[in-house]
Amino acid sequence: MLFKGINSQSRTNVLPIENLVIVNFSMSRHSAFLSHQITTAEVLSTCFQNTVVLTRNADAFEYSSKYKLVVSEWQSRQPLRNSIRLILKFLRILRVPGRTVVFFHMTDSSAAILSPLCKLLGMRSVLWYAHKHRSVFLRFASIFLDSIVTSTDGSFPKGKKSAIPIGQAIDTSLFNSSTCLSSKHLLFKLYHVGRIDASKNIQLLIDLLVSLQQFDERFTLTLIGKPTSLYQEKALSTLKDEYCHLFENASIKIMNPIKQEELVHLVHNFGIFVHAYLGSLDKSLLEASALMKPVVTINSEYLTEFGSWSQNAMSDSRVNFLVNEVRNVMTSDLDSLNNELLRRQKIVIERHSLELWARKIYPILIEKGSK
Repeated sequence: MLFKGINSQSRTNVLPIENLVIVNFSMSRHSAFLSHQITTAEVLSTCFQNTVVLTRNADAFEYSSKYKLVVSEWQSRQPLRNSIRLILKFLRILRVPGRTVVFFHMTDSSAAILSPLCKLLGMRSVLWYAHKHRSVFLRFASIFLDSIVTSTDGSFPKGKKSAIPIGQAIDTSLFNSSTCLSSKHLLFKLYHVGRIDASKNIQLLIDLLVSLQQFDERFTLTLIGKPTSLYQEKALSTLKDEYCHLFENASIKIMNPIKQEELVHLVHNFGIFVHAYLGSLDKSLLEASALMKPVVTINSEYLTEFGSWSQNAMSDSRVNFLVNEVRNVMTSDLDSLNNELLRRQKIVIERHSLELWARKIYPILIEKGSK
């Protein structure tokens, strides 16, 4: 078992907290962006005697017997009904004897609803929050939460309430590769994985492609993902109209999101992972690095930890910085390039693996050595 060390410790010692309630967004294996929440629940459930996952939606498939699954049946545009249903479901699952900790995984809105109840009932509550934006939900929930954990110092907004950085939770048993780059022909095939939303600066990635094609028309861009709202769909439609010639000649392609198990095989058909999100340390950056894909980004959290290809600070022109990064990758000799890819993969394994993340969050959940 991957987490045998944690599990054996919990078996041999008397735990101050026996029960875990995980509140998250999705337990759907078909969710391209949130399916990792299933893996997280499976891992954490091995550390407690009883685990219940309270989620907004789930698939009809066989889940682990290590935890009980409860679906709150969250509906869009029904905030009051959703809140009432969530509270009622939450109260019904608190009938197991022993102390309980509640872990809000990537759901500050649910934390805002339930953390006051946790405080009232004397239950420890912990939130995972890895965004630079301080939401109104976070501000309110912070009053009642016992601890907040995040990925890196720069992935949490500055303010009165601090967060404990513990790294990201990358499943390095899945996102792993031992294949070194043997040719540069794939590097012309740029790709991006994630939501096709304005926050991901897709416009900047297209500008990058346009600039690169001035040097070599073999460069292409594939976007693996989809918009998350009607507003974002309209924004993508506008981009398609503006750059219709690039879509028509297949310089830009859009692929629907796929399962993580399929993604790790698909990306072997592509070269450089390009990324323009300016917020927190994005999981997709680390997953690409774990797969030994060259990552070109303007994300400051990634650049601080992994460095840039050009070893230059980002200039006023973000597109010029990205262009220089790609060109430095393209002009590197294969040995130097593979050595750098191995170095970055090692950083992911040593600092951001799911196993390490579980070992760091466990004492925070049970109060040992936590803030």
